[in-house]
Amino acid sequence: MAAGVAVLVLVVLWTQVVQTYTVVADSMIPTLHNGDRLVVLRTSSIERGDLVVFDGEHLLGTPGTAYVKRVVGVPGDHVVCCTEGRLVVNGEPADEPFLAGPTDQVTFDVTVPADRYWVLGDNRTDSADSRSALGRPGGGMLRASDVVGEVVWRYWPTGRIGPIESATVDPARADAAVVRLVGDTSVSSSGPGSRP
Repeated sequence: MAAGVAVLVLVVLWTQVVQTYTVVADSMIPTLHNGDRLVVLRTSSIERGDLVVFDGEHLLGTPGTAYVKRVVGVPGDHVVCCTEGRLVVNGEPADEPFLAGPTDQVTFDVTVPADRYWVLGDNRTDSADSRSALGRPGGGMLRASDVVGEVVWRYWPTGRIGPIESATVDPARADAAVVRLVGDTSVSSSGPGSRP
């Protein structure tokens, strides 16, 4: 009986609280690499700097495709690209030590509305993200309802196993450096009923 309850609890947690994904491209280098396997916690508490997995239907026009990106703008934020190659968040240059290269390929000046996020890949030269959707309905804003959850743990490869720390996009310091779209990092589900 106890074993049955334990299995039931695990199934409920697995299907309702956490899900696993495999990174299948390079737009999140150096933070995430192709082949990394991730644990995603379903949450509605998303902050600037969090890595999130989301459904790409509304943002990028790819239904059924999941992506992983970093949140650089939360509701109320004013995000501008770029001043001397750096993002400016709420009037201050952003510190982004996790970047793989420059961030100034596409200029933008956006204010993030309620229930939306502005998301970018860490490898900005090879990332389909909010910038890619500037001309689409919604203006590049990720709907909060499309967020699956926050990336919290890498469990593969074993040499890189461990928690994924949110790297705050800090507007007080600065530097600029998930699923099969234009060389983009997307993820494939490796949860129940799917292959890794």
